[in-house]
Amino acid sequence: MKTLYMKETLRKSFEPFVGLILAGAISIETFQNIILSTVIAFMGGIAAWFARRICEHFYKKIYGEKPVKKTISKKNGKSN
Repeated sequence: MKTLYMKETLRKSFEPFVGLILAGAISIETFQNIILSTVIAFMGGIAAWFARRICEHFYKKIYGEKPVKKTISKKNGKSN
């Protein structure tokens, strides 16, 4: 099983950056140059994808394939 916890953490950490890149690229010159903004947004998406792959690679090298699990106790509902 792939490390679902790691992937969710990486996805949550990169989504704001990708959103900012896309929003900034789309608002360049207020749609006067839509081709340029689309290319910049696409390049930002590729950069975020490469960054995610690099983080996954180093995570696997350091921690191996096992995901980090958080157990929640049934008594008080706090994570251990």
